[in-house]
Amino acid sequence: MSERRDLDEESLSDQEFLLQPGYIIFPVKKKTIYSVVTTGIVYTLFDVKKRRGGAGYFQYNRFSSKKEESTLYAYPSILTLVSLFVKSGSKRQDIVVNYYGGAFKEKASSKDRNLSTSNVKFAREVFNYIGLKIGIAETGGKIGRKIAFDSGSGNHVVALVEDIRQSDW
Repeated sequence: MSERRDLDEESLSDQEFLLQPGYIIFPVKKKTIYSVVTTGIVYTLFDVKKRRGGAGYFQYNRFSSKKEESTLYAYPSILTLVSLFVKSGSKRQDIVVNYYGGAFKEKASSKDRNLSTSNVKFAREVFNYIGLKIGIAETGGKIGRKIAFDSGSGNHVVALVEDIRQSDW
């Protein structure tokens, strides 16, 4: 029987990272990046030639003022991670993006439903606008996602879960 493990920052090895809203990661050494997402968007970028990946997690699609500009928002999050790839020698045509999220609960408010839907739409628009190839877009619906991404191989494991709890890891 397998042992259930709580996923928190203290329990992670130096080869693992827990990606939370507003964070991006572009590791120097291979890491397994874990995340849990519902209304926000978790996205991974992988350079197929350099065999190197990174990830980001934004919670909101647009900001209303410069004061709010941070990686909690789609555009700054995505552009920051893409620029890290390009500065490290990657070419946009070699980068594949996969993204997940945009879900909402059955009894979600119309505000949360609209946020989820617009996050998915905005992510797709930004990825297309900056010329990234979209591999997988596992989005929408009423089920959250748990993601494990290997930044050295580009492999993903995605679990669709109705009740997301940190202790599920």
